[in-house]
Amino acid sequence: LHPPARAKLELEVATDQYLRAVIFLKPAFGEHCWHAQSSAAGLVIDDALLQRRYGCIDFGKLLASARDHHYHVTVAFIPWNHWRTRDHDAALFREYSDVVSVCVHGNDHTKAEFYSENERDLAARVDEALKRMESHRERTGIAYEPLMVWPQERYSVQALRAVSASRAFLGVVNARCIPDDPTAAGQVRAADLLLPAQDSWVG
Repeated sequence: LHPPARAKLELEVATDQYLRAVIFLKPAFGEHCWHAQSSAAGLVIDDALLQRRYGCIDFGKLLASARDHHYHVTVAFIPWNHWRTRDHDAALFREYSDVVSVCVHGNDHTKAEFYSENERDLAARVDEALKRMESHRERTGIAYEPLMVWPQERYSVQALRAVSASRAFLGVVNARCIPDDPTAAGQVRAADLLLPAQDSWVG
């Protein structure tokens, strides 16, 4: 777990080396370990428009289910779609704001829009995404969480810096914890990827 990792796959391949220790340490430390006060579940849906029906998703039924069964739904919303939410649909999402939230999913959601080394261009995209989300919030009354979900899991170290420099985001969420970027190789240890959140890139 301590040598620098070039890709998240290295952690996944090494599961048999660390999982036994994790299984042992939790009961061995007992009450000295952190324990959740309750169980929780969350569902994240990428790309969906905020309307009552989106493809196979009936948001009315889904959000009612979330409230009844105590889970949370997050929609990774493409900022480009800020103008598409209608008042009739927005009312549903406001009504269920206790069980649904919206976060930022790129900007235009074009191919590899955040996989770039041009920091000025990346900063402009981050800024435009935030302006669009603010416009959406003001028009619809639907708040958004300060979290970025990278489209197609393609992003660069410079994109992380651009999001950090904006000071508007709490963090980024991505299954690919090491950017598919040559400058990222060897910058984190596999052990860093076991943390609930890691700040190896820009703090």
